[in-house]
Amino acid sequence: MISDQTQRLARLHLDIAHALYQARERAGLSVDTLAERSGLTSDRIVMIEEGDTTSLTEVAQVCEAIGISIASVFPQLSDPTRRESNVTRVEALDEFPPRRQAT
Repeated sequence: MISDQTQRLARLHLDIAHALYQARERAGLSVDTLAERSGLTSDRIVMIEEGDTTSLTEVAQVCEAIGISIASVFPQLSDPTRRESNVTRVEALDEFPPRRQAT
């Protein structure tokens, strides 16, 4: 059985993935261009956009490369009625380090 926290974390990753994909598309950036600007690989960008486990550091790198604030990826954090549960979800991200890529 999957715990509630695991389900919430998986949903958060998908929310982040969707927000970053949409932001990249709105900015008119290709995956390769975003990878170059962010310092991540193209494969890693694709994995993040598909909802793979990511770190807040990677999210910040991608946001900076796109030219958006990290808060724009987490708009629900500004909603006081949802803030507490969403802060918990964001904090949970750092409990799970990103998968290492094979070199």
